[in-house]
This record gives sequence, C-alpha cells and structure tokens, in this order.
Amino acid sequence: MKQGFNFIFHHAALFFVILAMAAGMFVLGCFGPLIAVYVRDSLQASTKTFGIVAAMTGVGMLLGINGLKHLR
Repeated sequence: MKQGFNFIFHHAALFFVILAMAAGMFVLGCFGPLIAVYVRDSLQASTKTFGIVAAMTGVGMLLGINGLKHLR
C-alpha cells in the first residue's frame, strides 16, 4: 500500500485523475438522495416523474461522457 500511495502522490496527472474521480463520486453520492426530495417537495410530482428524473441522471452521464470525447 505504501508503494502504491507513493506512486500515486508523486505522479501529478495520476493524482489529479484519482482526486477528480473521488470528488465526482462524492457529488453523485450526495446528489442521488436529493433527487427524491426535489421531485417530491419542489415539483410535487408522482413516483413516475421521480423514476424519469432519476433515469435522466444516468442518461445525462452517458451523453456527457460521449460529448466530452468529441470535444477533445
């Protein structure tokens, strides 16, 4: 483990990628439960709408990754 951590910490690009992925996973983890509250309280919508909104989060991630690939 110590050698692995040293390798990651001493390579700036690898460290940035791992840090960015960790931050992204944290944001997604925080955002997931808030979707239900937003749909219920702000939109005052049904469970069907919640299902659609939750599915659109996944669709947005898929389209966003493919869109980033084309911007490069």
